Amino acid sequence: MHGGKVAQLVAATRPLGLRGIVLVASAPAKPAPGVTAKYREGLSHAYDSEESVAGARDHIPTATELPEPVKSRIVADSRAGSDAARLEWPLRGIAEDVSEHTRMIDVPALVVAGEHDRVEPVDVLRDHLVPHLSRADLVVIPDTGHLIPLEAPADLVDAISAFVPATRRRAWLSSASRRGRPTSLPRKRVTPRRRFRTPLVPRPPSSWPPLPWPPEDRS
Repeated sequence: MHGGKVAQLVAATRPLGLRGIVLVASAPAKPAPGVTAKYREGLSHAYDSEESVAGARDHIPTATELPEPVKSRIVADSRAGSDAARLEWPLRGIAEDVSEHTRMIDVPALVVAGEHDRVEPVDVLRDHLVPHLSRADLVVIPDTGHLIPLEAPADLVDAISAFVPATRRRAWLSSASRRGRPTSLPRKRVTPRRRFRTPLVPRPPSSWPPLPWPPEDRS
């Protein structure tokens, strides 16, 4: 099943400590009308070979030119799973309606869409995902397709960074309201000793911990 739908199902269980959810180029909670049996059958053949994956990659999910190592990694990752795993999403998962669960999510949600996403278009997310979230903000990343983390990582970081403080504030206000307390954020008591921080000194590369993957695989 698509990671976006899995995230919705997990968030619907209201796990302890969950303050917000970020859905990036997510599948909608309710399938769009265009997801027909014929459409799903055609989509399932996108993973038949390395050539078909490369063709789909360059004409459907991306709106920008990606570096060759990244393009090669997309092909390898798309072909890495079993046939059953590759076919589960296009033939079954894409058509599942999880809106009943999505409506149970009680934390703020950030829905991030790519302006030129042809897999999960902006209007599909606006009509078939956002309405099922009780507290959702929709952010559209310009000049980007479906692979937002690869095409516009900096813009994605900015969107999430802006969302996190709002999530903390909403969580505190919600908790205070349930407990019958004033719904204004408490002020921190700052002493002169704690007003200043020691400047951060960058560590030399030689002291950095080793990466958990070969650098060439993440270029």
